[in-house]
Amino acid sequence: MTTFSLVLILLVAIAVPTLLYWIVSKKPRKSKLCFLGKILFVVALIPSFSLLLCAIISHEIEATRAKELARQEREARAQIEETLNEVVRLVSENDFDAALNYVSEKALQTREHIERNRHEIRVKEARATDFRIESLDLDLRPPCAVVSFHASIRGTASVWPIPQRLPYLVESDVLHLELRREDDGIWRVQDRYMIVHSNPNAK
Repeated sequence: MTTFSLVLILLVAIAVPTLLYWIVSKKPRKSKLCFLGKILFVVALIPSFSLLLCAIISHEIEATRAKELARQEREARAQIEETLNEVVRLVSENDFDAALNYVSEKALQTREHIERNRHEIRVKEARATDFRIESLDLDLRPPCAVVSFHASIRGTASVWPIPQRLPYLVESDVLHLELRREDDGIWRVQDRYMIVHSNPNAK
C-alpha cells in the first residue's frame, strides 16, 4: 500500500464522521433527526477508524515484507559472488573435482566439457573481472540468476601428438552464466550460458 493510499483512507476516516457531526449540529437538539444523526455519527466512527487501523497494519506488513525481500536479495547476491570467486579459486588450483560441485547435475554439457578437458589443461591463472548480476529472480522455483563477467584462463595444454605442453590462453570479453539455487542452498551453474567475443588462443 502506497503512502498516498494510506493518506486517502485517513482522510475518508476523518471526513465521514466529521460530515455527519456537522449535519447533526445544524438540527435542533430535541429533534428525532438530531438523535438519529448522533447514532449515525457514533456508528460511522467505528468502521472509519477500523478501516484506518487495518490500513496502518497493512502498510506495516507490506513495509516489513519489502525489507525482508531486500534482505534476501542482498544475501543472494553475496552468495552468488562468493560462489563465483570460489569457482575461480578452485580452477586456479586445478581442483576440478571441487569446482564440479558448483555445476548442476542437470548441466550435462557443461560437466562433459570440463571432464573432457580437465586432464589436458593445466591452469596457472584464472581470473574473473567486471562481475555483474544481470538479473535475479527469487520468486522462481528454484531461484534463478544471470551473471556476467570477463573471464581469462592461462596455463599449458597437451596437444596430441606433440610431446611437450603448449602455452594455453582463453579469454572472453563477456561471459554470461545462468545459476540456480538448488535444494541444498548452493548456487550452481546451468547449461545455459553465452560467451560474447570469445577469443581462445593456444600458442
